[in-house]
Amino acid sequence: MNTINKIISIALLTFTINSYTHAMPQGPYVGGGIGGSILNNFSDTSKKNDGLQFAGRIFAGVNLMEWLGLELSYAKYGETEYTLDDTYDSVTFNYHLNTTSLVAKGYFPLDKEKKWNFYGLFGVAYVNANADMLFFDTKIANESSHAYSPTVGIGATYTFNQHLLTNIEYSYVNGKDGNSSHIAIPDSNLLTWNIAVVF
Repeated sequence: MNTINKIISIALLTFTINSYTHAMPQGPYVGGGIGGSILNNFSDTSKKNDGLQFAGRIFAGVNLMEWLGLELSYAKYGETEYTLDDTYDSVTFNYHLNTTSLVAKGYFPLDKEKKWNFYGLFGVAYVNANADMLFFDTKIANESSHAYSPTVGIGATYTFNQHLLTNIEYSYVNGKDGNSSHIAIPDSNLLTWNIAVVF
């Protein structure tokens, strides 16, 4: 599935959840999570040398209704090394990426007790990217890039009680092409296990 279709599909899934659903405790919440991230190749010639990397996130949000919430989050992705061209494998990039995202979340219960809930999310991410260029492991330059980009995701949450819940969440942020002034931003994938306290 291409990027646009992926974004449209999850957005429609999120916002067509009907109001008859009664899933999540209402009110503000805060939490954090740990997991793994994967950054895709950001050009036709780049070659990613790393796979899954350790990542983490913190977040705060509010469930406006039992089926609808808003969330602001900060995520730090794992450092990823790239070789830009097999011909010049002595030149590498150590790529760092973090995002600040604002999303809407739609919940749908998976059991009669409504302890387990599925959700979709859709919103916008401010992406901050930074890369150190290395020549034989010696830093010779640094490049950065910033952009707003759409983000989508899905997850499953378990509610222990009205004040404590946990979830597993996957999110995707669309990348951006580079130019003469800024490096490209790769498509990014984040999978985390999270815990949140509801007030």
